[in-house]
Amino acid sequence: MGISLHHISAWGNDPHDLPDTPEEFKVITEPHHHHHIPGNRRHRKENWDVHTLEEAFNYIEPYIVNGIEYIGDN
Repeated sequence: MGISLHHISAWGNDPHDLPDTPEEFKVITEPHHHHHIPGNRRHRKENWDVHTLEEAFNYIEPYIVNGIEYIGDN
């Protein structure tokens, strides 16, 4: 479906570990990473616990059910 720039949060499982990859795109948990700032997929961080679609839904469920705005993880 392509990249959505208005995501609540996004998880990636595509590797970014080639030798010429810029340092800001490398994460320890390759290939899993978390795009933690809504609307800005350039930022990513390690992702230790979301590797499946079910885990992603579990992560965002409280925001949807309780109507809480997701503003990003620190």
